[in-house]
Amino acid sequence: MELAKAFGTHYILNSPHIDKSFRKEAYKQKKSILVYEGGESSRMDEFAIEEAVAGCKRLLHARGIIDDTLQIPAPKETLLLKESSWQRAKVSGIFNSTVALGDAVRKGQILAKISDPYGQVKVPVKASTNGFVVGLNNNPVVNAGDALIHIGKA
Repeated sequence: MELAKAFGTHYILNSPHIDKSFRKEAYKQKKSILVYEGGESSRMDEFAIEEAVAGCKRLLHARGIIDDTLQIPAPKETLLLKESSWQRAKVSGIFNSTVALGDAVRKGQILAKISDPYGQVKVPVKASTNGFVVGLNNNPVVNAGDALIHIGKA
């Protein structure tokens, strides 16, 4: 948790270890691991990259590896999330989200709709819990079971 706080990102999610993952193996060796997730798969996201670089600078500064002479961005106000869950597509179709990253959401709130190619049938995607949108699928075409909206619970 110390590394995550020094990194200074907006959300911290202390997630459980996955069997046979690099993170779990490092944990067994009493090594600290920090995973930063930002942007989208298969795309370069300048904001996410800038946040990662700024977080690395803050972390190196907190560990005494670099000094104050470098311009080190101030950390974001951090919110510790206890757990998270993904809202998944119940049907295949065209995905249209009505929420954005960082939005606060309430249980039962409609977060998106999935429609058929003609826009006739629209299936709502509802929040299963209160929380914050920490991940969002930007693919317009989704299949049943796809992860759509990641909600972190404070």
